[in-house]
Amino acid sequence: MSYTVTEIANSNGVFSSFFEGAPAINNAGTVTWQALLDSGGSGIYTGNPLSTVATTPDFSKLGFSTINDNGQVAFYGEKGGNPGIYLRSKYSSSPTVIAAKDQVLTDVNRSEKFTSFLSDPAINNRGQVAFLAGLTDNNSGLFVGNENRKVKRIADTVGTFGNLKFANLLGTPFEGDVAPSINKEGDIVFSGILDKKLATGAAEYSQIPPDFMPGNVRGIYLKSGDSGELKTVVDNTGKYLSFNGSPDINKDGNVAYIFRGDSLNNVNAPARGINLYEHGKTTTIIDNNDHYGKDGYDDVDKFFRFGFVDINDKNTIAFSATFDPLGVVSDPVLGVFTAHRSRGGSLEIDKVVAVGDTIKIGSADKTVKDLFFYNNEGFNNQGQLAFSLEFNDGTQGIYRADQFNS
Repeated sequence: MSYTVTEIANSNGVFSSFFEGAPAINNAGTVTWQALLDSGGSGIYTGNPLSTVATTPDFSKLGFSTINDNGQVAFYGEKGGNPGIYLRSKYSSSPTVIAAKDQVLTDVNRSEKFTSFLSDPAINNRGQVAFLAGLTDNNSGLFVGNENRKVKRIADTVGTFGNLKFANLLGTPFEGDVAPSINKEGDIVFSGILDKKLATGAAEYSQIPPDFMPGNVRGIYLKSGDSGELKTVVDNTGKYLSFNGSPDINKDGNVAYIFRGDSLNNVNAPARGINLYEHGKTTTIIDNNDHYGKDGYDDVDKFFRFGFVDINDKNTIAFSATFDPLGVVSDPVLGVFTAHRSRGGSLEIDKVVAVGDTIKIGSADKTVKDLFFYNNEGFNNQGQLAFSLEFNDGTQGIYRADQFNS
């Protein structure tokens, strides 16, 4: 499988930078992104054609945006220093508040308000927006809201949900970016740290300094449907050490996530890779032990570290990773790839774009200097991907990759 790259926006006009907020794409191929402006400030946009979702100074600060198939864009924003989660429909004149700082929560019998929000909301085709928020008394929680400001609690650090009591839902520096994912059925997958200590001698203790990690059970958790149970997809009580804080879920409830750790607890070379959780069974799709000679990848000698992962409704996985391009360079480079099973069952890996590639943009050939592909919302059911690119000539832009059979 090969890809053509289409430019959605570039830095030759009003935009100055596209690396502050990750682009997202819906199944119609419409891309949304945040960008810094030449005139100062920033904005959230969709294109093509270019349409403005929100800008400064209407908002004092903007975060990541995401878009569903109905053209609704959910995003993080601050007004007058007060953070909130917002939604703008395709034909609305202004954004609607989903949740905001100091909003009183009425679903529990205690005095509780939102105090902060992580800047990575997720949206499904029903207009449900999943977001992580800080609460009064240094608590945190995962919630789902809509444009009617009806907010439903999925999990928090105060109560017990099923058999799970959380200590932290906003992540630690080790997880990096933390973001939930929600499918059209309302199934939500997310990362969390439990209010439960690991057993002495667990894998985490053998590799991670105790002053860096709290020694708690941490994992990826799945809430099924509007009223379903909350269950564990994977945690660090066994062979795994940790997980990227941004797993992704498709319409069938299948979850893709990045892991770190292996059954050998090898301190010097812990395994890293991508797992697929499907119908209660976990399969390793790819890891950093895979080589060109064994698996026949078109452009890769070896993968090293994995960044972000998306899964679409066809069970194809898109991911970013550093890799060795057939031994050409001594240092690994960053690229974006897709992975899927062929009809015969073999795994096929296709490179979409990588640092060092020369690609045609309009009539010009440009060499990629840097790229940014983000979790959960950057890959659609048509196999299209959205990402940011920077070139050696100093220009940047938002781009969409489309599949074609070469």
